[in-house]
Amino acid sequence: MIGKLPEEILNRPKQAYRAPILSSFLGIDAPEFVMEMLSAESLLESDIFNPESVEKLLAKMNSGKAYSEIDNIALTAIISTQLLYKQFIKEFKYLDNSILTKYTLQSEKNYN
Repeated sequence: MIGKLPEEILNRPKQAYRAPILSSFLGIDAPEFVMEMLSAESLLESDIFNPESVEKLLAKMNSGKAYSEIDNIALTAIISTQLLYKQFIKEFKYLDNSILTKYTLQSEKNYN
């Protein structure tokens, strides 16, 4: 890379990559599920996060003013937790024993 990048880039201290959380989750092209997970209704149902606090965080991040890496981490944690709640508590589906038996038999058949 010598000769291709400026010295100040080559010799600078390492730094972590920061994913574009705000634009990914709150931007124009944000997935629909994000606002569903962050809605007051969803937050009240899971009863894990305070909807007013989440609303304040969203207002801060959408204001165009500076926000911190901690804010990014908090937003990601809230969305992730809400998704886990939905997947494994609210909409969890137990597998029917016949389905488990079918896949077990298929698996055993493939190994014999």
